[in-house]
Amino acid sequence: MTFCALRRDDGVRNARFPVLAVAALLLALFSMPAAADTIHPGIVIDRDRDVVYAADRGGIAHALSVTDGASQWRSTVEAYPLGLLAGRLIALGTPETAGEAVLVALDPADGRVLQRLDVPLAPGVTAQFVPLPRKQFEVHAIATSDALEIHWLYRSQPLRGALLADADGQPVVEPPRSREQQGRLTLRIDGDELTASADGRAESMPFAAIPAPAETRIAGIDGTQWLASDRGSVAVVHALEDARFGIRHRFEVHAPDGSRLGEFEAPHGWLPFVAHAGLVLYRIDPIMVDTPETGRVTHGSRLIARDLSTGEVRWSFDALERRYFGPLPP
Repeated sequence: MTFCALRRDDGVRNARFPVLAVAALLLALFSMPAAADTIHPGIVIDRDRDVVYAADRGGIAHALSVTDGASQWRSTVEAYPLGLLAGRLIALGTPETAGEAVLVALDPADGRVLQRLDVPLAPGVTAQFVPLPRKQFEVHAIATSDALEIHWLYRSQPLRGALLADADGQPVVEPPRSREQQGRLTLRIDGDELTASADGRAESMPFAAIPAPAETRIAGIDGTQWLASDRGSVAVVHALEDARFGIRHRFEVHAPDGSRLGEFEAPHGWLPFVAHAGLVLYRIDPIMVDTPETGRVTHGSRLIARDLSTGEVRWSFDALERRYFGPLPP
């Protein structure tokens, strides 16, 4: 019996931020306004409408009912939801050329495109949110009082087995190197128009787990404590031994006042989550599990809604993969 994550193509492998940089980023996260509508990059909750916006495996955005997961509308263009701004759903679109990003403002009521904006990025950056071999464009939004800050990080690596030649077909003596670029876009609504200002020199703030700071920790309970993506609740996580899986984790979800909302179990020690309307909504990475009883069980990335009172899954949605799992050149 084994449990493992599916193989990933991360572009630049084993890339890590220095410890001091991570600490500074976490401190900045605590001091900034919450990205109150983001569960995970590509998954946005709209509490006023009781829907969740998420991109499917083909890159099409859906408005999913919080109650039962039914799709209320599908976008007519590829769209990766980033956040809500002035009553509009802001999403990343598909660029036609390298070096630019496409942003679209969608009507949250029916998904129609209200505006498209082409924004220059650094030369050579492929701002494609659908995963590609050896290329990865990570992007997420942080809400401020009057804007959305779009943080992006681009990694690329040469394809092994690819012919390295110049425009005349001559072999390249030195193969291209891995590259990493990052930057920030600031989006605002000026009148009825979406505007963007770009800073390609800014350090991108990664989307990451947020340990509960002292002022929000649930007192008197052992276990690792994580803040929800919207900082509106706290999960106390306990690692448990399991005869089939070896280890599993119990998430106890608490309101800010410490009252217990419910619990659920998952194979991961941290999951981006939000508690809303008696449910906990979270995204889970791809997994592969081999057990003597059921054999091999696999599934890709999913958005899952669980009933906090029972711990049962209410509905799930096959979300867009953020890593490339297809074949690579030999």
